[in-house]
Amino acid sequence: EGVKPAECSYCWKIEDIGRNNISDRVYKSQIYSPEDIAALKELPWDADIVPQTIEVSFDRTCNFACSYCNPSFSTSWVRDIKQNGPYQNIQSDGRGHYVSSHDHAKGFNSEDNNPYIQAFWKWFEGDLSEYLRELRITGGEPLMAPSVWKLFDWFKDNPERAQKLNFAINSNMHPKQELLDRLIEKSHNVPVLDVYTI
Repeated sequence: EGVKPAECSYCWKIEDIGRNNISDRVYKSQIYSPEDIAALKELPWDADIVPQTIEVSFDRTCNFACSYCNPSFSTSWVRDIKQNGPYQNIQSDGRGHYVSSHDHAKGFNSEDNNPYIQAFWKWFEGDLSEYLRELRITGGEPLMAPSVWKLFDWFKDNPERAQKLNFAINSNMHPKQELLDRLIEKSHNVPVLDVYTI
């Protein structure tokens, strides 16, 4: 209908900046054929759709507090705000990123008792990995999350299914050296691995 939905305003803001900026909605929709996208208009609102691409965050644990990030995605930001208090007179988009530790994003004590991560694995090891063409992991710093390493093991244990799946990671590429070494070692079992970094 030509209306920009308010709940996904991030993409519109990126594109409205100009300079031929391309938002995530463009990158993430390129995996679909024009026929796939046209067919979506004909589906009922309650259709059960298995996506071809998803982006998952297992944890917000991160060793950085980048200026473009916030406590919802970085435990370093959380630690800074808890130790030093909320930032004062900082320009923000109104969501209180730099004045709150965003405890709603804290999640659970471990991945083992997180029902969302358990549901992801049930779905992924069920039919999702059959249809998925791209899986992108973000964080926090993904290399610090145990489920990321479980995914690398899945690629090793499922080489036939892995051939059809691109694996992408958003990483600052500055975790402990042992994690970088582990990434290099485990990457040999992933047919297509893209690493997006700053």
